[in-house]
Amino acid sequence: MEKINIPPGVNEFDESAFSNCKELKEIELNEGLKNIGSEAFLGCEKIKSIDIPDSVEQINTFAFKDCNRLSDIGMSNGIKYMRKVHLKVQSIMRGTLGR
Repeated sequence: MEKINIPPGVNEFDESAFSNCKELKEIELNEGLKNIGSEAFLGCEKIKSIDIPDSVEQINTFAFKDCNRLSDIGMSNGIKYMRKVHLKVQSIMRGTLGR
């Protein structure tokens, strides 16, 4: 699986929902998503960018751990809770806050 398009109506991902999808390159998250579960994308090594919609309020523990190519992040304005997200700061080229 190389691409995931999360349809409207999905409000959250369970823990480890897409962890270790080694071929995953693209994720399209829908407006309306509120919660990204713990280890949701753990080990998804080929993801390079993600745009987290403003509806997202929680990003849980290690959601993007070992996403070593992730370098372009558009961050939600609605974040109320982030815990141990584990992004390698040196690999972040653009993170936007306050879109």
